[in-house]
Amino acid sequence: MITGSIQPKNGKYYAVLNLYDHTGKRRPKWISTGYTVKGNKKKAQEVLNELTRRYSTQLPPSKRSQPACTRTVDMTLLDFLYEWLATRKPHIQPTTFHNYTSMIEGRVTDYFSPQKTLLVELNYHQLDDFYNSIRKDGCCENSVVKYHAMLKMALDYAIRKEYIQINAADRAVEKPSHKNRYKPSYYSKDELNRLLRTVTDDVLYVPILLAAYYGLWRSEVLGIRWSSIDFEKKTIAIEHKVFDGCAAGQEGILLMDEMKTKSSRRTLPLLPIPERVLLEAKARQEKYRRARRKGILHEVSGVYLCG
Repeated sequence: MITGSIQPKNGKYYAVLNLYDHTGKRRPKWISTGYTVKGNKKKAQEVLNELTRRYSTQLPPSKRSQPACTRTVDMTLLDFLYEWLATRKPHIQPTTFHNYTSMIEGRVTDYFSPQKTLLVELNYHQLDDFYNSIRKDGCCENSVVKYHAMLKMALDYAIRKEYIQINAADRAVEKPSHKNRYKPSYYSKDELNRLLRTVTDDVLYVPILLAAYYGLWRSEVLGIRWSSIDFEKKTIAIEHKVFDGCAAGQEGILLMDEMKTKSSRRTLPLLPIPERVLLEAKARQEKYRRARRKGILHEVSGVYLCG
């Protein structure tokens, strides 16, 4: 049995039939339905149904019961996205996986579920409307870019799996092309010195000081271990990250030994002031450990770095 889908092109609906040559390679055939896109989807679908029946009767009897893409004909966009998400999980950061899951379960489901959108029927008009719905909700263009990037990546996978022939995200008229320019705010020298003086006796002093001197992300600062610091060679290695598990859809603290990119794993010089503060913190920890072993101190807070 031949399968296919209707696809918009130049303002008209086309029936795209999934045909194959003698080697098994897909050779999609585009046939105009004669109907314009606006208000004629049902009529175009009827033309597609007639064409698939007509072409199916031309197949040898042995192949009529072997549909090329039977499983995907009735696959909804949402079912497909969850399938794609499962394939991506081993290859992306837990936080990225959690973000994709939240995007699909939230805004994507809210928009496409009531329409019962099928994967093979998704077109660029629907994506345009979806992007505009994000904008109308008051979200910035960065949000649109993130949804577009995720959907394009997923639909590229659908093409590789031969579920569809065209990536609708490539043709979206309102395709976001840029993010809003990020305008960072930062402390002046006086503000930073005032901050460090204020937190000198706080448990956050060491991580704040390291972040200030090295420009580290919060997750990178929290991932620094004593084994990452070489006091003889005067270096500090950024090679671990610590996340709040909730940000990755898990409970508790999440320690990661893999950085997001190769450039994220780096070795920095151990500067004099951070070195002095770290040595003081290390000595303080050793003092607390000895006190606990002797039963003098039962509970200590403010341990900065793990062993």
